[in-house]
Amino acid sequence: MEHFVSVSLVQLLCRTAKLGWFDADTHRQIVEDAKRFLERGAKEPSPQHYLVGLRILHTIVQVGDRRAAKSENGSSLACGHLGSVAAKG
Repeated sequence: MEHFVSVSLVQLLCRTAKLGWFDADTHRQIVEDAKRFLERGAKEPSPQHYLVGLRILHTIVQVGDRRAAKSENGSSLACGHLGSVAAKG
């Protein structure tokens, strides 16, 4: 798959999750789903698979942090979120 296609699909996934974040719990499970995606890639090592999983995690934090970045605690939200993801994984 072309790089720009995978980037666009990840952005679409993360923006959709952001839009539905407060509407349904399934949208908030994107972090857990991305972690399972990474674990599956670890069993069958593929750099591309792992890179897509990392891109999903990075993009969901980036998309979710845009609005918070306008507030005074925006950067702490991203750091806290990444810290909680790292602590669970």
